[in-house]
Amino acid sequence: RTDRAAGAAVLAIHDFARTPPHFGQALEQLGREWASDAPFASTRWAAVLLDEAARACGQALRLTRAALAVAEELTAPLDKYAAPLKEDLERMECLEGALAARDWDSAVSLAAGFSQARLPSIKNSACLETDQIKALRKEAKSVMERLPRDLLLCTAAEFEEDRRRAAPLVATLLRATADFERTFFAARVEEKTLDFSDFEHLALRLLQSEDGTRTPLAETVSAGFDVVMVDEYQDTNALQDALYHCLARPNGSNLFFVGDLKQSIYRFRQADPQVFLDKLAAFVPLDQGWPARLALDANFRSAPGVIRGINYCFATLMSPRLGGVEYGDGQRLVPGADTQGFEGSCEIQAVPAAGPAALSSVRRSPFHE
Repeated sequence: RTDRAAGAAVLAIHDFARTPPHFGQALEQLGREWASDAPFASTRWAAVLLDEAARACGQALRLTRAALAVAEELTAPLDKYAAPLKEDLERMECLEGALAARDWDSAVSLAAGFSQARLPSIKNSACLETDQIKALRKEAKSVMERLPRDLLLCTAAEFEEDRRRAAPLVATLLRATADFERTFFAARVEEKTLDFSDFEHLALRLLQSEDGTRTPLAETVSAGFDVVMVDEYQDTNALQDALYHCLARPNGSNLFFVGDLKQSIYRFRQADPQVFLDKLAAFVPLDQGWPARLALDANFRSAPGVIRGINYCFATLMSPRLGGVEYGDGQRLVPGADTQGFEGSCEIQAVPAAGPAALSSVRRSPFHE
């Protein structure tokens, strides 16, 4: 055995804790969560796992309903496929109900006991429709098998016991991370190799106290700016957001952000789109007060046909769960350029899940609204 796993854990925690505004506070908060004796159902872990399990269960339900829709169009004897599919749906809907009720232990039990009903054996049943049913059902089975394996792993009591046993180990790991940061920072200072994150933290230390109040220096510095404008705001993390507010007026009246959630795909320096989402939810339309939001939805680069295709794709795919926002007014693009009658077109290229090796089988089709 080696200490590589412990070292990797320290580095991972260190990387995470450098993203919030205050490194020490981030470690303390993490330690409190592990040391807490709060019921599992009230923890952030339970919330995340239940949400993801509900999403996966919903996916399995949609796949099974699609298979049932195909089965119900078949004639005898192939229509016998419908009965086991309905049985599958009943079991999945029971699990869906437990997840919606946030009943952790019931969800764990239902997921562990789930199995698909047996399809009838029918001679000479091979056809496009039955192949489609079996493919959809196989995918649904794969999704359901993930639940007890990756998400609904144990009962609440078992989790709470694991947390109790792990808490002192986590506390030791967090102390090691804090010691590592002190030693590593001293070495970076000595070698004159401070990185971008160091400068962010040092700047914030000058501008904001650990309790979140602005320092006298922040008041002096912010008075020198008429306007603070931030571009690519979708790639901001909480530390950077705190810096922006320190540089602006205390009420934020001269602070402006421009961003597009659809472009938040790189997560540089642990960028957190939730920072942007929180403001989208809290800010009101410009004509209704302040702080306000204004949709810059006019697109001057693309032809109307391209914009229609893009809007269709994003409206179909994006939701609060996938992409963080409903793709509607304010997100939907509007043609802004005079293309002098040129409509343009949009072509969709569907890449198989097998990845780059399967690019030879990419399917191309023109988009028609």
